[in-house]
Amino acid sequence: NDPEVTEIVVQRWDNICIEKRGIMQKVDASFVDETQLLNVINRIVQPVNRQINLSTPMVDARLSNGSRVNATIPPVTPDGATLCIRKFSDNVLTGVDYIKIGSLNMNMLTFLAKCVEGRVSMIVSGGTSTGKTTLLNMLSQFVPENELIITIEDSCELKLNQPNVRRMEARNVVGEGMMKIDVQALVKNALRMR
Repeated sequence: NDPEVTEIVVQRWDNICIEKRGIMQKVDASFVDETQLLNVINRIVQPVNRQINLSTPMVDARLSNGSRVNATIPPVTPDGATLCIRKFSDNVLTGVDYIKIGSLNMNMLTFLAKCVEGRVSMIVSGGTSTGKTTLLNMLSQFVPENELIITIEDSCELKLNQPNVRRMEARNVVGEGMMKIDVQALVKNALRMR
C-alpha cells in the first residue's frame, strides 16, 4: 500500500527487499516457509490465468492494477521460489519535471521533443529500473494527437494519453493449441497496420 515502494523482491521465503525512492532495502519480514511463498505465488497468478509448476517453472503476468509480476520455482531457481512485483506510479513525469530534478536541461528537452515530433528513430536502453519506461512516457507527450500509435511490449507498461493508441502485448503459450505471440510476431503484424 505504500506508494513510495516501486518494487517488492522476494529472493527467498526469508529474504525480502523493497525499492523505495530508487534504493533497494531489506525489510524485516518473511514468509513462514517455502510452502507459504508458493501458495502466495499461486494466489497471485491464478486470477490472471497463469500457472506455475514443474512444467512451467517461470511466470510473467500483469495484474489488474498494472503491476508486473515475475515468479520462478525450482529447478529454475535451485535455492527456492522467487517473486518480484514491479509497481508503476500513476504520476507521469513531464519534461519540466525532468528539468527540475536535473536529469535534462532545456536544450536537451527541446532536442528530444523535436526528434519525437519529427519522427526520428530513437533507442531508449538501460538496465532494470533505470527509468526507460518513465522516459518513454514523458517523450510520448510530444507525439501529436493526430498521429496513430501502436505500442509493442512484453508486458504493457507505457501510459500514453493520446486518443489513437493501439497497445499490443506479447504472450507465451498458455494452453495447447494456442498461438505463441512474441514481440517478433507483433512487429510483423504491426507492419500490416496503419
